[in-house]
Amino acid sequence: MMEKNEINKSNKILIVLVVVLFIIIIGMGVYIAYDKKIIFSSSMNEVLDKNTTKRKNSDNEDFKDIDLNSNDFINLYNKLEDYTYMNNRTNGYYDFLDSEKTTIGFYNSDIKSSDFTRVDNGAPTNVITYNVKADVLSKSLKNIFGDDINFNYELAIGNFFNLKKEVYEAIGMVNTCGGEISSYDLNSNTYYINMNNGCGGSTGPSAKLITRRIISAQKSNDTITVKEKAIYLEADFNDNNIIYKVYSDKDHKNLIDTLSYSEDTVYNETINVDNYSETSTITHTYKLNKTTNQYYFASSEINFP
Repeated sequence: MMEKNEINKSNKILIVLVVVLFIIIIGMGVYIAYDKKIIFSSSMNEVLDKNTTKRKNSDNEDFKDIDLNSNDFINLYNKLEDYTYMNNRTNGYYDFLDSEKTTIGFYNSDIKSSDFTRVDNGAPTNVITYNVKADVLSKSLKNIFGDDINFNYELAIGNFFNLKKEVYEAIGMVNTCGGEISSYDLNSNTYYINMNNGCGGSTGPSAKLITRRIISAQKSNDTITVKEKAIYLEADFNDNNIIYKVYSDKDHKNLIDTLSYSEDTVYNETINVDNYSETSTITHTYKLNKTTNQYYFASSEINFP
C-alpha cells in the first residue's frame, strides 16, 4: 500500500514538472515571436502608441502654441518691454515704482488734446501748466495691470512722464521733453502738470541693437506664457571707436563677446541676440480679465542658467 502511494506521488510531481516545462516553452516561443515582430507587430505597437499619445495629450491638453505676435499679448509686451528687460516683476504691478507706473500709465493712455486744460498760474514762460483728470491714469493702468490694482493718486506727485508724439503735437507742445505732476486736487480728482516748452539733445552713434527676441508663446485656459531670449550690452567710447561688451546676464557677470567698431561705420553694424547661444530667458505671464475678455500683465521673470 505504501509502495502504491509513493508511485502516485511520483506521478503527480512528474505531471507538474511537465506542465511547468510546457508553459515555459510556450512563453519563450511567444517572446521570440514578438521580438522578431512575427506577432503583435502592428496591433500591440498601435496600442502602445495610442496610450503614449493619450498621456501626452492629457498632460498638455490645456496648452497650445500661439502666434509669437498674437494680438492677445503683443501690445502689452510692447508697452512694458523697457521695464521687463532689466528687472524681475514677479509680483506684477506691485514690483513697479510709482514713477514707473506714472510714466507707463500716461504714455499708454488714450489721452486726447481735449483732456488738457491750460492753467495760467504765473509760471515761467518756458513752463506751461495743464490740468488733467486723474482717471486717465488709473484707467490706463487697469487696462495694463488688471482691475484689481490699487493706485494712490497722490503717489504720482513729483513724478515725470512722457506722452506720445501725436499728443504733444495736438496741444502745441512739439518741443517738450515731457511733464511733471506738480499737484493733485482730491475734490476734482485732477492732476496739475507742468511741461517745459523747449527740449534738445541727441544721442551718440550706435550700432543697430537687437538684444531680445520672443521664442515661444503658449495659451493655457486663462493664461498666456511668453518666453524670450536676451543679451545685455555695455558700451565704451575709446578715441574714435565704440567697444561693446556682450553679456548673457543682466548683472554683467558672464561676458560672451567683445566687439569694436569705428564711430564712422558703427551705423552699418548689427548686434543680434540670435548670434549667441548663451542667453538669459525672460518669462512673461499674462492673465485673462474675464470681464473685458482682454489679457493683462501678471508677471515677468529673468532667468540665466
